[in-house]
Amino acid sequence: METGGKDTARRLERLCDDYEVLMRRADFCSASAASEHARQCYCRKAISMYSRCLELDVADMTALLGLFEISHQAGDLEKIEYFLMRYLATYPHDVTIMLCLASVHLQAEQFDAARQILTDVLIIDADNMTAVDLIEELDHMEGQDSIEHIKETYLMQPVRGR
Repeated sequence: METGGKDTARRLERLCDDYEVLMRRADFCSASAASEHARQCYCRKAISMYSRCLELDVADMTALLGLFEISHQAGDLEKIEYFLMRYLATYPHDVTIMLCLASVHLQAEQFDAARQILTDVLIIDADNMTAVDLIEELDHMEGQDSIEHIKETYLMQPVRGR
């Protein structure tokens, strides 16, 4: 038990050192008009810190959403997909996070995966208009663009007039 505590203390110390180095580098670059390099340093510090926060607590929504936003801006979707999936393993019916994951799949052009998640959202919340709109957009891309088709296919509700 003592060894685990010492290892954790060393990791936290190393994390603080890494953070300080990145912050000094970013501040220096920012002051010397190397704004793009400074932005990259700040983003690396933020990604590292958010990731570590999520390693400690998978339900840390601030870290999760911060990582999602930074990853979205940087175009690095693999890391955010990993943490969204990890979160959903613990909280499988969180519609907000499911929609975030569907968005990641859409950005990565993984349309089947996005469609499955959006279908799952509609199973949980049949009135979720965000999911309906996204599925309608997917269907439109495939030439099936009616809201009745969405209801029939994904909600298994009878279409009016039948």
